[in-house]
Amino acid sequence: MRKIVTRCFYIWGESTNQRNKTMHTHIKRFIARVLLLGGLLQSCHSPQAVEVSKEATSAASVEAADNHDTDANLHTRKRKIPTVELIPDISEPVDQDVYADGSSTALPKALKLIDAGQEPQGTASPTALGQVGDPGRASASVQPEICTGTDRFDKLLLESDLFVDKSLFIKEFLERGNEVSLITRPRRWGKSLNMDMLKCFLTIEVDDQGIPLSQEQSVNRKLFVGGDIVIRSSTGKVRQLPALKIAQQCPELISDYQGKYPVISIGFKDIEGSSCQEIEEGVRDRIAELYRQYDYIERYLQALGTTLGDTQQEKLCRYMRGNFSQVELKSSLRFLSELLHKYFGKEVYILIDEYDAPINNAYVECKGRPEEFRKVVKLFQGLLGATLKSNPHLKKGLITGILRIAKSNLFSGLNNLREYTLLNKRFNTSYGFTQREVDELLNKIPTSIPSDEIRKWYNGYTFGDQVVYNPWSIMCCLEAEGVLDCYWIDSGGT
Repeated sequence: MRKIVTRCFYIWGESTNQRNKTMHTHIKRFIARVLLLGGLLQSCHSPQAVEVSKEATSAASVEAADNHDTDANLHTRKRKIPTVELIPDISEPVDQDVYADGSSTALPKALKLIDAGQEPQGTASPTALGQVGDPGRASASVQPEICTGTDRFDKLLLESDLFVDKSLFIKEFLERGNEVSLITRPRRWGKSLNMDMLKCFLTIEVDDQGIPLSQEQSVNRKLFVGGDIVIRSSTGKVRQLPALKIAQQCPELISDYQGKYPVISIGFKDIEGSSCQEIEEGVRDRIAELYRQYDYIERYLQALGTTLGDTQQEKLCRYMRGNFSQVELKSSLRFLSELLHKYFGKEVYILIDEYDAPINNAYVECKGRPEEFRKVVKLFQGLLGATLKSNPHLKKGLITGILRIAKSNLFSGLNNLREYTLLNKRFNTSYGFTQREVDELLNKIPTSIPSDEIRKWYNGYTFGDQVVYNPWSIMCCLEAEGVLDCYWIDSGGT
């Protein structure tokens, strides 16, 4: 112990002249771990037992259970602090943390393993279900970081230690011959997440000037084919991503589609109002926000220097400022698809998420005022019709929502639309977790609740001919370390 402390202060003195602020922070952590290890070693000589709460139960208590510990009460089970033999030898070879600027620091492996919040190799790697070489059951002493409630595909991969690979949904979508697909699923079943995944797969990534990035510069590409991504620039922490199923099983789709098309992606979630005017204002703001993502097109039109370019530039400015009429609102997505088609020279994929959210809200808020509700329906009828019907700039379209609204009301005239509801076999495994996926999750995440109990609580849905679990309920249950609760019901109203 004296040698370790001496080493700490030697490194600390050296760092004042040679290391940056990031290095100082790392050394402070190192000293804290040394002190923690010293406390553990000192406690090993104490004969008294310690009280272990449910939250503090670690691999040592699991080992005691495996050795037929007769105390069935986990909250009051007593154990002794691990003996010295359970602590790895401090003299073993060291690991190095390498930062983005090329600097590094060597720390004993044993000290790094004491901090359960850090990875032994200085990199983080999520566990993708169904990948070759998946690790076995996770250690009961480490609770993985589980990201719930996000509809961003990149955030899920980069911040969560666990995710279920649904990338083959992209293959199923691209193989459908229909020009426009409508997929309906209940809330909290992964509609927005799959939509964002499809957007990341297809979209052409550009820099601030609108110049397409190379494959080596593309972050989206690494999300699918795997690779190292720096997720914390201050420390240079790297996330090591595995190749997803679509990259492993369908390399031709990677080469033909990944990062090769312009994409318009818009969602109407959270657009609410008690009148058609309020809902229209919400849609107007959402469309203006969408246009501002493509500000480089304005510079492109200025460079054209033609009368047509000037006319389109004026129209584009109105959209970006949100100062456009209701007639222009209905043709807004079609006009944007025209501009992107001209700019990239390729037809556009149009993705519309939660198309029915404002309509559902209007149905509730405008009860007793049927004329006001019909105005809202007419607004979206015009917007979706102009965008998806006879649009020469459209490559393929995808719409998602909760309800199937009759074609005669909203999608009249859209003869290129194909609907996929809960009763269809298509996409029946793309939303929700299958039994196999749940079994793999339960095998990787330590819980005190038997898997049969989790099945009793959350099983029972059938999409087409496939039995599936609600993903929101399963992930919330795992994040709560097996606590059974009504997570889906509590997540929103009917």
